[in-house]
Amino acid sequence: MRKLTAALIAVVVLLSGCGKAKTDIEPFLTYDLDKNEITQEIFSNKKLTMLNVWATFCSPCLEEMPYLSELSVELASSNVQILGLVADVMDQKGGIISDQVNYAQQLVLKTGALYTHLLPSDGFLVDLLSGVYAVPTTFFFDTRGNQVGEPVLGGKNKMGWEAEINARLELLNET
Repeated sequence: MRKLTAALIAVVVLLSGCGKAKTDIEPFLTYDLDKNEITQEIFSNKKLTMLNVWATFCSPCLEEMPYLSELSVELASSNVQILGLVADVMDQKGGIISDQVNYAQQLVLKTGALYTHLLPSDGFLVDLLSGVYAVPTTFFFDTRGNQVGEPVLGGKNKMGWEAEINARLELLNET
C-alpha cells in the first residue's frame, strides 16, 4: 500500500503542474467491472470525461457516488460522461484481486453508481493512480485524452460537481 501511495503522490505532483496536458493519452487496454474491454477510445465519446478515482474503503467516495450517478444520467445525452476508476483492486504485483472487484461491484449497486467503473491496467491508468495520494480524486479529460484543469481532491455534492463540470467545459471552450 505504501508503494501505491508513493506512486500516486508522484503522479499527482507531476500532473498538478498541468492545466492541460500537451499530449494525448497513450493507447491502453483495461476492463470495466463487468469485464468489458475498454480502450483510450472511451475519451473520444464525449467532449468532457470526468474520471473519479475511488476506493472501496473510502466513505467520502461512497457518499458522492449517488450524486455522480444522478449527474451521469442527466448528462447522458450531453457531451459529458462520468467514469469511475477503482483504486484498490490491484495486488502488489499489479494483478487484479477478483474478490475486491466483486466487493467494488456490490458497492456500485448499493450506491446506485451505475456509470462505467474501470479497473487499473498497465500504462495510463496505473500511471494515473501512481499520482493519486488521496481518494476521491477526480480528473477531467477532453476527447483526445488531454487533462483539462487541475485534479480535484476530495468529494463534492451534486451541485458542487455540476459547477466543476461547467467550469471544465468553459476551459474547453476557451481553447
